[in-house]
Amino acid sequence: MHAEEQEELSSRERAQLRDELTALRTHNNDLMTKLTKYKVKQIVAAMESHQKRCKRKISSEKPVVRPKPAFLKIGTGPNAWSQRLRLALAADLLRGRCRSVDNAISEIHTHLATNNKALQEACTLLEDQLTESEKLTDLHEVKNKDLESETQRMRSELEACRARLEGAERAAAERATAAGLAAQRATRPGTPTHNCSCYGYVLNTPLTVAF
Repeated sequence: MHAEEQEELSSRERAQLRDELTALRTHNNDLMTKLTKYKVKQIVAAMESHQKRCKRKISSEKPVVRPKPAFLKIGTGPNAWSQRLRLALAADLLRGRCRSVDNAISEIHTHLATNNKALQEACTLLEDQLTESEKLTDLHEVKNKDLESETQRMRSELEACRARLEGAERAAAERATAAGLAAQRATRPGTPTHNCSCYGYVLNTPLTVAF
């Protein structure tokens, strides 16, 4: 009964570990999905906001439509050069922001990959622990069965010893009864002398008990 209770307890522990491992994997997948969606939304929102700011800035820097002097039409005036310079700087700034966003995305991917690797290692460790626990449980069950067999064998031997002991006690009681009867006959007047020899034979006969 004790072995059955231990086996049932071990089965419950293994089932609980499997449930915890499944829940951990599900939680890991959900966390990765939610985190990826959240980071992508943040990046998209930041890029859209930056794009709008750049558009507003470029729009605000557009020259007012007015009759242009001849030197501006051919692109030789100082204002045209200043405008091209501002546009070039804005383009460089936009490219720098894009590189920053790319670096942020790369860092996020690296962070997610690191977390995913750590969770996978934790899951692998739990699986190894579960496998080791199952091996120990199986070994424990085998030892319990061997112990039960040995206990049953010893009980059988004990019952056999008790039976032999009871037989020896009955034989001793019978000898004592026979010896008492022989002694009574020997003490009666007129009892033949051969009764004394029988009495001595009963007392001197060894009691043999097989163990």
